[in-house]
Amino acid sequence: MDGYSGAYIMFVLIESVACASGAVIIAEKKGYKGAALAGWCFVGLLFNLLGILIVLIVPTKAEGYIQQGKMKVCPFCKEAVLVDAILCKHCGSKLDATEAK
Repeated sequence: MDGYSGAYIMFVLIESVACASGAVIIAEKKGYKGAALAGWCFVGLLFNLLGILIVLIVPTKAEGYIQQGKMKVCPFCKEAVLVDAILCKHCGSKLDATEAK
């Protein structure tokens, strides 16, 4: 066989699948779902270890919403809640409607 051996090709395929799986697992833990997970799977397959580093660097979905002003952090449990929330869905604490951080 000219060029690459079968063992090398198999190694690259296994590495790509492992990196895609790792990227999906990390993205899922960061709050991404559905089509976004398929996108992260593609990033893992295409960029291998670099794809995993990209997923680690990208902010969580909640952090993105906080930066956009769609969510705020509960001052009691430190979980993300909607800006308009008057009760925290995580700890049940009453939230001040004026504090949008």
